[in-house]
Amino acid sequence: MNNFGNNTSGSRAASLLSECREIARTRLSEVVAGALGKIDEDLFQLADKSRDGREQQMYLEAMTRVRAHRREIQSKFDEFFKDMYDKKLDATRAPAKPQGRDPFAKPSPFGDFGGVELSLVSDSIIESGIAIDRLAKGVKNAVDNEQMLGIRARLGVLVGRDTLEDGDNPLAPEVIFEALKLACSDIPGDRDLKRTLLEAFQPYLQRSISQVYQAVNQSLITHEILPRIRHAVQSTADPMGTSQRMMGLGNSQRMSNLSQTGRMGSFGPGSSSSGGERSGWLGGSNGNEQATIAALLNGLSQGQASARVESLRMMADPTRFTEGQGAVPVNLQLLDALAGLQTEANLSASAGFLPPNYLRTLDSALVSQGTPLDQVTIELVSVVFDFLNKNDKLAPAIKGQISRLQIVAVKAALLDRSFFARREHPMRRFLDRMAEAGADPAMNLAEDGEFMREVKHKIDDLTVHFQDDVGVFIAALSELEALIANERSSRESAAQEEAVRLASVEAREAAILSARADLGSRVRPSTPSFIRDFLDQVWVKVLVESQLQTLQGEDGVASRLGLAADLIWSVEPKARPDVPNLAAVLPKMVRGLMRGAIAAGMNDAVRGEFFNQLMRAHTAAIAAAKVATVDVPSLPVPSQSADAPKELKDVAVQAAPADVYERQVANLVKGDLVEFSDQTQGDRFRLSWISPKRSFFLFIRGSQSRQITAADLAGFFRQGVLAVVQDAPIIDQAIGAIEMDFTQMAQAA
Repeated sequence: MNNFGNNTSGSRAASLLSECREIARTRLSEVVAGALGKIDEDLFQLADKSRDGREQQMYLEAMTRVRAHRREIQSKFDEFFKDMYDKKLDATRAPAKPQGRDPFAKPSPFGDFGGVELSLVSDSIIESGIAIDRLAKGVKNAVDNEQMLGIRARLGVLVGRDTLEDGDNPLAPEVIFEALKLACSDIPGDRDLKRTLLEAFQPYLQRSISQVYQAVNQSLITHEILPRIRHAVQSTADPMGTSQRMMGLGNSQRMSNLSQTGRMGSFGPGSSSSGGERSGWLGGSNGNEQATIAALLNGLSQGQASARVESLRMMADPTRFTEGQGAVPVNLQLLDALAGLQTEANLSASAGFLPPNYLRTLDSALVSQGTPLDQVTIELVSVVFDFLNKNDKLAPAIKGQISRLQIVAVKAALLDRSFFARREHPMRRFLDRMAEAGADPAMNLAEDGEFMREVKHKIDDLTVHFQDDVGVFIAALSELEALIANERSSRESAAQEEAVRLASVEAREAAILSARADLGSRVRPSTPSFIRDFLDQVWVKVLVESQLQTLQGEDGVASRLGLAADLIWSVEPKARPDVPNLAAVLPKMVRGLMRGAIAAGMNDAVRGEFFNQLMRAHTAAIAAAKVATVDVPSLPVPSQSADAPKELKDVAVQAAPADVYERQVANLVKGDLVEFSDQTQGDRFRLSWISPKRSFFLFIRGSQSRQITAADLAGFFRQGVLAVVQDAPIIDQAIGAIEMDFTQMAQAA
């Protein structure tokens, strides 16, 4: 071991620590400056790709803030990073706590928090800490392991330790993000905007953090601080893995397995880490997570609010759950008591219906049978069900069925505490899918409807048969998916008639556009106005019907396009050789025009006047050709030329998107959930059908349907009265709400 801390003066250690700070600050300042020069473009690209109007607005606002406050962010980051680094070192070099001192005593703003600093500078520790943790974890994953090990070992030597834990490292990614958070704190905008800014920095730090650490390590090696580092292999348990292997076991088997692994004693309330080393809830001084959990349970048993907050946070945040809290055994008496309540609820006259706040009314004597962590688990499940019950997007019928699962959910969470951290947990997936169906406007969620009747049967089975095997929820989820698919298919079939009608309207409009474009390309400046009017008001209809009805022969599109081309040609100035051609064409042309005009419903008097004008125009053209003194170029009869038109040219109904709002329309896909705030027919609709040319969009809400053109949709997006809904899974939303409310929960403890 390098004895630097013993053989070298404290002044040299302080000098080297300051040098490390300046090296890191300089490198990080360059990274931040480079990011600030590019983040505004990144945010613009995110806004351009987003389909959510509110989200787009947030990205655009964040982009504006970055451009306006770039220098301010840069200078404040330098200032706060230096301050954070120094205060972190001060806390790290503080004397270790004496044995017997309460590890959960209220910390100073920059001291440790039960052995772990939950946040470096922030009064709202819990609210902002989780976001910082997640961002920092992404950066840590990009760090070269050798560089990270070197930083912790070498800086540890300078402060008189073998190594530094993550929570003590003054160059940890958490420190960098806290400095960035403070640098952005005075920028106008809400919490979501500032979180968006922090997230925008993450990829730049991921790409550069290893080089920053390398520069600091190289400097310390030059000063002969641990030129070589011996790698110590530490044995760490795999409680999460053990938890997963035990998921299918009964309670007695679980407890037996825990005893055989030698881990039972470490979970007992009041146990603590040995020796004078500090230990935190998320990492012991020697990498011993059993001691970590023991410290947490010890704090809970003493009623410490800080331990309560951390336990909630630990269970709800997947980035903190990797320490294996799911393997903490549950009190068997509590499980037996819950099983009794489960049986009573399903045999009572109420047939298993539980009030939404049932868990809040559990007898305190019953809850007290569990360990402190069991009690916190029950509280966390209670908060989740409170959130579900208060969610006004869920249909009352679905809420009623979900409320019946309260006891079942508590048992599942007690048996495997990863219920809150693993989205793949079968019980959690089932609840998420139930809630998603309950918020789906395309579903018929009436209590007496077929879908809800089948859902009730599934809940009946779960509340009766669930004991300690979460595998039953896998089969239940599969059956629920089939019910949802059938119900959606039924709703879409009911709207199919409207979809067929809209498709017909779109095809007609597309044919009209194509016919007008085709005829317009043949009309000449010299074409008489009565011919123009006839083509636009009558012959367009004739061509459209030919195309839509796929008529053939002289009523087909090719024949009628030829008649239109010949009509335009017939009234143009003629050369003398053209007169015989005109005379030969006129009988067939007039007969075809008359047939088409009658088919289009042209008024008899109007039709007669048109053909009289046409006859006079032909007479004038022939007379002019016979007495012409100047040669007029001879033109072939269009219908007889090699390039005679055969079909209508396809003209796109929708032009390329012109702005971000039209791009939002272009990005819509079948199945999207949208929310209208114009209050015409409710708020949320499911996009059920898009016409082939994307000119019509059909939305459904129960038995209602709403058809909207692409232009109108773009207008709704532009006015801010329409947004694409991208709801997170309901349990994620509940946990997010819990994160925001951790402090209040701790105060209520």
